[in-house]
Amino acid sequence: SSFEQIIDTFEPICSPITSDAQTNWGWSHSQCNATSPFPTYLATGKIRYNIQFSSLSAQSAGVLQNAIAEAYSPYCSLNATTNTTIDLLCPKLKGLSYDMGSGAIVTPQALGSDIDPLNVPVATITLDRLEGDRSVSTQTGNVSFLNVYEKRRQFSIEKFNLIQNVLKTYYNNQLSLEVANAPTTGLNSVDDEFVPWFWKSFGDDTAQVLGSACDTSGGSTCSNLNNDNIWRSTLSGIGLFMRKITTNLLSGDSRMNVDGFGNQIILYPLMSQCANNDISTCNTTAPSIPQKDYYNILRPPYVSALYINLYKDKTIAAPAYGRAYISY
Repeated sequence: SSFEQIIDTFEPICSPITSDAQTNWGWSHSQCNATSPFPTYLATGKIRYNIQFSSLSAQSAGVLQNAIAEAYSPYCSLNATTNTTIDLLCPKLKGLSYDMGSGAIVTPQALGSDIDPLNVPVATITLDRLEGDRSVSTQTGNVSFLNVYEKRRQFSIEKFNLIQNVLKTYYNNQLSLEVANAPTTGLNSVDDEFVPWFWKSFGDDTAQVLGSACDTSGGSTCSNLNNDNIWRSTLSGIGLFMRKITTNLLSGDSRMNVDGFGNQIILYPLMSQCANNDISTCNTTAPSIPQKDYYNILRPPYVSALYINLYKDKTIAAPAYGRAYISY
C-alpha cells in the first residue's frame, strides 16, 4: 500500500520536463532523487522511508504521512518526520532486509536510480514473538512484492501503448491530410508516402503541429514547414521528444513521462540513426524537410523506441514494460 502511495504521490512531481535539454526526470529528478517507496531498517524497532516531503504541498505531505502510518497500524506507529524522512516505531521488529536473488541487501533501489520492474524483491522481516509461556522467540517471514509489481508493470504497458497509439495515429492523420493536399500546393502522393510525418509532433507550436499542411508555393520543398514551430531542426537534448509529445499530443499530461514504477520513459525517434547497442548514446539528426522526390532521401518504415534506462541496450531482450518500438 505504501509502495504504491509513494509512487502515485510523486508521479506528477517527478514527471515534468521543463526544458528540451533536461536529462533527468523520474526518480533522478531533483525533487525526487532522495525518495524511495521502499522502507529500510533503521535500528531495533524502527524503519525509515526516505521521502522528500519538501517537494510536496503541505496537504499532499500530510496525506502521504497519514497513509503510511495507517498502512502499518497497529503494528507500527509514527515516530518522527523531517523534510526528507519518516520513521516508524515497530516495537517487535528486529530486522528488515531484501533479496533480489543474490543475498540480503538493504534496499532494492538506490536513491536517484530506477526501480527494476523485472527483478521482484522479497522482503525478509525478523520479529520478536511472545509465546504462550511468556518466553520470546525470534520469527522470520518473507513478503514478496510480486503482486504489486505485476500491477505496476501493467500500468507501464498501458502508458507505453498510449504513447505508441497517439504517435501512430498522429502519423496516419498527417499522411492522410497530405495525400489529400494535392499539387501544386502539396507534394504528390508518392512523395507523401515516404515522408516521416510523425516528426512534426516535436514542433514548438501545438496549433501548427496539429493543423499545418505542406505548401510548396510552386517550389520543390514544403518551405512553410521549415521552422522549429513545425519541422524541428534544433535538437537540444533527450528531454525534447517526450516534452513535445506530452505538450502536443497528450494535452500536457506529464505523468506519461514516467512508467508505472516512476522511472523515466525516454523516446528515441529514429532507430535508423542508431548504430550503437546503447540507445542512450545515439545522437539524432532531424530528417530533411518534406520535398519532392523524397524517396531519394529517406524510406520507411521509420521506427522509434520507447524505453526506460534499464533496457537501453537494444541487443538484450526487454519485456513489454521496459522497451517498445513504434513503426510508421
